[in-house]
Order: sequence, then structure tokens, then C-alpha cells
Amino acid sequence: VEKTFTFEETRCIQRSQDFERGIFRTKDLEMLAKEHNHSKLVPSMLLKLLEHLNVIVPLDDDKDDKRYFMPCAIAHLDDANGIGQSQSAAIPPLLITFKSGYCPKGLFGALVACIVNKQVQANCTLDLNESQIRRDEICFTVGLYQLRLRINPTHIYIELVPNSTDTLLSTGLCTFCNNIRRLIESNIIKACKMLNYSDNANYQLSFVCQCDQKQKLHPAQLRNDPIKGQFFLCTQSNEETISVKRKSYVWLPEVSGQVPHIS
Repeated sequence: VEKTFTFEETRCIQRSQDFERGIFRTKDLEMLAKEHNHSKLVPSMLLKLLEHLNVIVPLDDDKDDKRYFMPCAIAHLDDANGIGQSQSAAIPPLLITFKSGYCPKGLFGALVACIVNKQVQANCTLDLNESQIRRDEICFTVGLYQLRLRINPTHIYIELVPNSTDTLLSTGLCTFCNNIRRLIESNIIKACKMLNYSDNANYQLSFVCQCDQKQKLHPAQLRNDPIKGQFFLCTQSNEETISVKRKSYVWLPEVSGQVPHIS
């Protein structure tokens, strides 16, 4: 027998689900403050402090009951059920890898905060898709696309999912993907500055390596060498390779050559 919920019960359930995803309202914090009033910080002061520290970001401008998002909450949600792991995507994913071999601690949450807070914007509008917030994954609506970002121990996985089947490497699509790439890179730099990391460009653009389909998903890093020029380096074998999907070049300024040129 299905239980029928009242409007108040339904709203309470919705707010509870939102809170689990890191979304809450000013009045939610005020209610918690009344129940656990052990601090001299009033809710308005605490909100300003958390916003200044980029722990939370505002989602709207409602002065009476503003909504906020806490990016660090996504680390504690349910798994994303394999989303962000497909190698058969119409637009191959872009990977951000790091010279250290792993993602710097706290960088993904800071990156998400910067994007949600619109500190650096591309030539398009990004809207947080609140229904697609999962463990270590965030999703934005960008025009007719869904932009998914997922944190992995060794890289940040960036997937652009079109709402249509038109995936030709057109000039317009290349421009769009490059705007997204520049948005991500600019906000990585912003996030590193927020975290006071000394080296804010310690990363490489990478793609899913196709050298051996039997192997676990691993990146092929785009490297620049003053003598060799540009080449891809397989992170599994540590050998040069050009085994990446041709469509991957849509993320880069030049898509006409075998190995793209980056300005």
C-alpha cells in the first residue's frame, strides 16, 4: 500500500534529500542553530564566513531565504553507478591529470565551488543540475548539453553529453568544447589559488588511452617537448602513443592534424 504524504511531509522529504546533496536554505541553518545553540556565531555571520572561505556558494539571490550549495558534500553521497566511465561516448571525455600522479586534496570541491560561483565564465551559461549530484560527481546544463565532472584518484573526468545525436566535429562544436576546456582550466587555476597551492599549473590535458582495450581505463597525457614537439604519453606503459580517439581533438584548438597543435 502506497503511503500518501501531506504537502508539509513532501516538502520535508525534499529538503532532507537536498541537504544530503549539499543544498540548504538560510532558514534550515537558522533552525539548526536554534536546536544546537552552542556558538556565539549567529547564522548570518556563519554563512558569510563559510561563503568567504568558499566552503559554500549561493545558488540564488533570495534575501529572505537564500539557497546555498556545499560542494564537499558530494564526497559522501551514493555512488554514481559507473557514470563517467564509458569509453563509447559520442564526444570522448577530456581528462585532467597531474604531474604528481594524483588529484591534489580538496581541488575538486574548490573547482566545483568556482564554477557554481561563476568566478570565471565561458561564452555560455552553466546551470547546476541539482538532480544529477552524485558521489564525487557534479553535472551542469550547458545549452543543449550536460557537462559532467567526476573526481577520480588520478584524474578529473570531464564529459560533455549532447541531447542530440549530431556529433560531427564541426567548427561550432570545436569552439564550444574549447570554451568549456578553457573554463575548466581557468577555474582550476582559481581553485589552486584559493587553496594556496604553490604550483597552480601542475596538470596536463589527457584523454582515454586506447592502446589496449583490455586494460583498465587510463589516460594518455598530451605532452609538449621542445625537440619532439607534441605527443601523447600512455600513463600505463610510460611510452609514447597516438592511440587516442580521433574525436578527442574536438577539445583542442586544431582538429585537422593527426596530432593537434595547441596555441
